[in-house]
Amino acid sequence: MADLEAYRDKFGESGQRVLQNALNESRLRGQNYVGVEHIISALAKSEPGLFDSTMRALSLDPEMVTQAVNSRLESARQHVGKGFRIAPETSDIFKRAMERARSRGCKSIAATDIFAVLSKPDSLFVEMLRNLGVAPKAVIEQVCTNVDARESCDEEYRTESGRAASPGFHRSQEMAQAPSAVSVRHQVTAEEWQARVDLAAAYRLVALYGWDDLIFTHISARVPGPEHHFLLNPYGMMFDEVTASSLVKVDLDGKKVLDSPYFINPAGFTIHSAVHAAREDALCVMHLHTDYGIAVSAQKSGLLPISQQAMFALSSLAYHDYEGLALDEEEQPRLVADLGDKKFMILRNHGLLTLGRTAAEAFLGMFLLERACKIQILAQSGAGELAKIPNDIIDRVASQMSVVTMGQGASLTWPGLLRKLDRIDPSYRE
Repeated sequence: MADLEAYRDKFGESGQRVLQNALNESRLRGQNYVGVEHIISALAKSEPGLFDSTMRALSLDPEMVTQAVNSRLESARQHVGKGFRIAPETSDIFKRAMERARSRGCKSIAATDIFAVLSKPDSLFVEMLRNLGVAPKAVIEQVCTNVDARESCDEEYRTESGRAASPGFHRSQEMAQAPSAVSVRHQVTAEEWQARVDLAAAYRLVALYGWDDLIFTHISARVPGPEHHFLLNPYGMMFDEVTASSLVKVDLDGKKVLDSPYFINPAGFTIHSAVHAAREDALCVMHLHTDYGIAVSAQKSGLLPISQQAMFALSSLAYHDYEGLALDEEEQPRLVADLGDKKFMILRNHGLLTLGRTAAEAFLGMFLLERACKIQILAQSGAGELAKIPNDIIDRVASQMSVVTMGQGASLTWPGLLRKLDRIDPSYRE
């Protein structure tokens, strides 16, 4: 435990507000230390504008987050050692906040320094928001965006020399700039541009939900029109970097048909080209290596009828046995035959595949399938006997899907997903 006095002279005005509120929070609860929970609560009280706007951008009610923090405080330890102390994990936060402050030319810690450090992947704050249904990556990106905005326009966060601190300094120094693409909007039809925006959004959403596998796996979309042309991600680009203009347009053989500085992974297009060629309704094909999807794909029984989410997939689900890396074109006919007229596929020991008439349909299908797989793994972890849903009910639920979505299917959820992306980072539209 570190002595509180060791930190008093290291905080700027906004940082002092956070520290004082953390002390008040601890003392009001009869505690003799400042833990991470106290800091989170103090930040919400000291910087309500910054904190609340960040929570709302993550589609969270700030009051609900505050209640979650209070719940943690209620169950926290009452006394630790003698005197009033700073908990070791809090001391680490302060040290990292000080390093961050110095990296932007400041000698004291500001509230934004604390907020930025609290949003690290392994932090209690990120874990709490994960439990509220928000992906860690979304938390980190949103805090990053809001902190940058605050520090770029508020005099309190300017350096002593009068120079504004550079936005983005709290990102890892080793992080390279994402490759930027020259806009192709003027080179394509309005219909193709919309398809590009929707496909780029699908890539960003996959990353947001934590379903990506570094640069591997793909989502492809057919370009509207008589030609059999398709859009695919540039090989080597992370999913959260994909933009409408960076997508590469290719033919069924994977050859570029529109000039682009990027290239695709021809081997990765093997599965997609087979499905596109065989199914006219497969205007978007999404193939992912999700954690829970792979876990279920490794089970002989496959997806079990144990949840409502599983009902939607089971009504149109196919399986394809593992044949090694999907590089061999000889596998394509067998994959297509196994798929048949289904919209969901579990590639055994490999991953998941969904298709749709739009990127929205393929994404919603993947959301339901991956969610069903996750629920199955969680249910099995309880080691209790599972209650399976009868086949006749599976067929009935499938027919009820259109009632739930008022006949609009994925088009009902897609606008909301795009709004979520726009709040986090609208650059996918570029």
